Amino acid sequence: MFGIRKAEMGDGFAVVTLWTHLIEYHRSIEAFRPKRWQIAPDKAIRPLLAAVWEHPETRAAFVAETDGRAFGFVYAELKEAGHCPANINALFVQADERSRGAGQALLDAALDWCREHGANEVSLDCIWPNDLARRFYEKRRFRPLLVTYVLELEPKDEIRIRSADTADVPAVKQIVHDAYQHYIARMGKPVSPMLDDYAARASESVVWVVEEGGAIVGILVLLPKPDHLLLDNIAVSPSHQGLGFGRRLLEFAEAEALRQGYQQIRLYTHETMIENQRLYAAIGYEETGRGTEAGYERVFMRKQLSDDGRRKPSGGD
Repeated sequence: MFGIRKAEMGDGFAVVTLWTHLIEYHRSIEAFRPKRWQIAPDKAIRPLLAAVWEHPETRAAFVAETDGRAFGFVYAELKEAGHCPANINALFVQADERSRGAGQALLDAALDWCREHGANEVSLDCIWPNDLARRFYEKRRFRPLLVTYVLELEPKDEIRIRSADTADVPAVKQIVHDAYQHYIARMGKPVSPMLDDYAARASESVVWVVEEGGAIVGILVLLPKPDHLLLDNIAVSPSHQGLGFGRRLLEFAEAEALRQGYQQIRLYTHETMIENQRLYAAIGYEETGRGTEAGYERVFMRKQLSDDGRRKPSGGD
């Protein structure tokens, strides 16, 4: 036979030992979120037990024992916030003592304590891989209310824009090729950026790259002119398009123009690249003309800059 009684301070070691067994079991079955259990069990458990002795009106622990030896426990608490006024934080019975009704008896003791303290509903958390526990509670009329989805957030990869050097040339050329190759069928020949000499450009310090986690994912070519900075080329790897890298490069180009003392930035695009013309117009560029240049039918655009990066009304060159 076994008995159920309220835990006392002298039961602390036994409860910590049992609770540690529960945590170790969770560690063994919850491969999805192993970091959850990296804290030493006693450091997590002892403050909870201390709260039982310090706040008996809101927390309680019960033990199942036989011949003076505790082999199971349950921990219950009242909640000021949440979807239920009371919660079963943990319940555990040693494997060799199960099938004797101790789990049910511990649960009954915790539920009676919750009722006596004014709770009309009780919640509990059960990790999804613990099929044994889920069956135990569902047999006792507990029903799932919420499903908690967890996403482990990895450190965000550092994104930075820097000046390219000659070692970056192969990556620059590959991104330009990948970004522009689908325009060849539209234009009937390679796009002009695909023909540029990026080794020479890099030696002139006019090529910039944007990196994510140390990998180059986009490039920018900025050519100084007497009265403006020319945005000669911008390209983002297809695998990273739509993620904001192009916007970062465009913002950087405007900031760099101001840093170099320019109040105007210009660019050109091919007349068949309608989508690019719309994009540039949407961020403040205005068309200044069209014509043939270097064998390509181009649309020329410009943007007047102010010190705060906003577009200024144009008033001529």
